[in-house]
Amino acid sequence: MPAPKLKAPIIKLATKEEAVAKDRVSRGGLKKRGRYYHYRFEVEGHEYTGSTKQETLKEAKKELERQRQKIHHRTKGTPFNPLLSELITEWEKTQRADNHSEKHIANCSRLFKDHVYPVIKEHFNHETGDIKLDSFTDKMVEQIKIEYQKTHTEHGCNTLLRYVSGILKYGNKNYKIDIPAVSKLKAQKKPITYLDEEEIFTFLDHIDFKNSKAGNGAKVPLNVQISFAVRVMLFMGFREDEVLDMTWNNYNAKNMTYTLNQDTKGGESPTVAVPEEVAEWLPKLKVNGAYLLHQPDGSRHHEGYTSNPIRRASKKMGRNFGPHELRRTHGCMLAFLQTGAFTIQKALRHKSIATSQAYVDIANRVVAEAQGKMMENLRKNREARKQKADIEASKK
Repeated sequence: MPAPKLKAPIIKLATKEEAVAKDRVSRGGLKKRGRYYHYRFEVEGHEYTGSTKQETLKEAKKELERQRQKIHHRTKGTPFNPLLSELITEWEKTQRADNHSEKHIANCSRLFKDHVYPVIKEHFNHETGDIKLDSFTDKMVEQIKIEYQKTHTEHGCNTLLRYVSGILKYGNKNYKIDIPAVSKLKAQKKPITYLDEEEIFTFLDHIDFKNSKAGNGAKVPLNVQISFAVRVMLFMGFREDEVLDMTWNNYNAKNMTYTLNQDTKGGESPTVAVPEEVAEWLPKLKVNGAYLLHQPDGSRHHEGYTSNPIRRASKKMGRNFGPHELRRTHGCMLAFLQTGAFTIQKALRHKSIATSQAYVDIANRVVAEAQGKMMENLRKNREARKQKADIEASKK
């Protein structure tokens, strides 16, 4: 018996309009093309398309809803009201475009996650703490201050408030939404810590592992890159990031000078003399790429590279300080030589003369204390001489 013939299935090709409509319904306006999800939706009869720049469907849906709201508000002529997390994400992109450090950018998200959202969630009965921009109130700012000060210093609180103020002002500028005022605390000035001349040499001995031995008695190998970096901060007043950015092209061996990049904190590119105490370490550095200090593959070290070695060396002296204290020490040494505030500002590339004046104030205070001790000793000697004279007079 012959096998029955099978009929070929009828395949109906969807039209372009039907495919688009199906795509909208089945994917909610999202379709993955290559790496990212792309969106397509209509508002007031106009179609809008674009990339969400998101690789996961969950995040793509959030971006889709965000784009819908922006278009809706733009069509209605009303301001878009973003969530705090959305505002921070936008702010971070702007900061990266302006070449701000990743550490500075990451601090914002961390502080909001640890100290802003939990306060809003607990004290204002919010589910997540991630509220709309126009819902941020003066009471929230005050409560954030109160909670943060329970476990942190006034200076730390002002750092948090500076980020909160920056995010709110960014939102006000871009979305024209009224924001609460953020006022900082009146905190006392933190004393500037520094090393005196004797401590400098003791500290350098610890950095260079001089007379240091491992547990098995072996000599601890010298870390040339750390020793060089420490001397640049101490004797040239560089910030840590400026040291890590140093390249061979910017060093002039003939004139013994170094030219900083323009993207430094002060926005300048000054040429600085390289002292012998720093220059003598340059031949010891291995050349591997553009940077003076580099990782094994020649790439730049990450920020904080010198922090642990410096703290270990400082703890051996009964102290505990980081890389920036070395730059402060450089400023204090200049001030002790009766260097004026404007010269210190030029040397350390401060934006404000008030920052430089602080070093002059330290030198003046140290001089005043030394003069006070001198006068106290003179008074003691005068009193001792008087007592001696009285004893001799009584014998006669």
